[in-house]
Amino acid sequence: METAIFKIGNLVDYKLIIEKISNQIIKKFSKKGKEIVDANINAIKEVDSALIEIEINMTSLSNKNTDEVNLADDNVMQKIDSLKGDELSVSDFLNHYDGSFMPDKSKYEKKNIANILPCWNKDNCIECGMCSLSCPHGVIRPFILTKDDVKKYNLKDKVKKVNGLENTYYYMGVSIKDCTGCGVCESVCPSKEKAIVMKDKNEIMDDKITMLFEKHENEKISPKFTIKGSQLEKPLFEFSSACAGCGQTPYIKLLTQLFNERLVIANATGCSSIYGGSIPYTPYNVSWMNSLFEDNAEFGLGIKEGYSYQQEKIENIKHHNHVGIIQ
Repeated sequence: METAIFKIGNLVDYKLIIEKISNQIIKKFSKKGKEIVDANINAIKEVDSALIEIEINMTSLSNKNTDEVNLADDNVMQKIDSLKGDELSVSDFLNHYDGSFMPDKSKYEKKNIANILPCWNKDNCIECGMCSLSCPHGVIRPFILTKDDVKKYNLKDKVKKVNGLENTYYYMGVSIKDCTGCGVCESVCPSKEKAIVMKDKNEIMDDKITMLFEKHENEKISPKFTIKGSQLEKPLFEFSSACAGCGQTPYIKLLTQLFNERLVIANATGCSSIYGGSIPYTPYNVSWMNSLFEDNAEFGLGIKEGYSYQQEKIENIKHHNHVGIIQ
């Protein structure tokens, strides 16, 4: 594989590189015997004849140019979701030829695993946003609604009037099928009489909350860089597969609420790379990349340098009053 990479790279010193690799093989495996050494060197020599160029019909890769991916039509996602990933063949990955998958698809997973769920008491709520801030999975969120919204989402008698604002109501929604039942929201609630209480799932109705989570945009009634204001922002990291009660994910969720699409994450390998890159249900809707190696700082610096280079290039074009396309 190493030899194939150097060959495809069309490096000027290809022959010298192969010579050095061969010398390393002799040095490393000489004690194993001539047969082992020859087998490795012959494998290197066969790379030239073994490489075959395959043309891919890019127009047939329909999933690459759309924001709406039907998971049922994607064989890779379907097999992974049904725990039959070992049945996948190489040809199944043609729609993911570059290794990428559509982001923000965790909202379709709907694990529905919690037996106890948070129930909001509007009369005890002080609208602080602490439950939403601390939620590891982004399943409990405040919503600012109008009278029309209240009617649309069937929330009559379930909302509270926002003081000082006409036709404005406050509602704390819970995405029941995404909740893990960890109880963090209940434990952080500062109200004298708890506004969040964990109850049996059979006592709570979902109504149209899923539609509220997907479609509704809150009116900005509080400064964004406050706890209350930040939680009115839609998180671009939600419903991850992290463990129930995870202490890492609330920070990531908050970052996406504060900086939205401007946020770029260079992820270090660990828990965060597992729940962050769980194919097919990725929780991110911002630019996110992970480096397998222990070089997170350098990895992030490289991304930053790349952005800086593109910005400088744009500035140069503006300066010279040119119109061009940045590739």
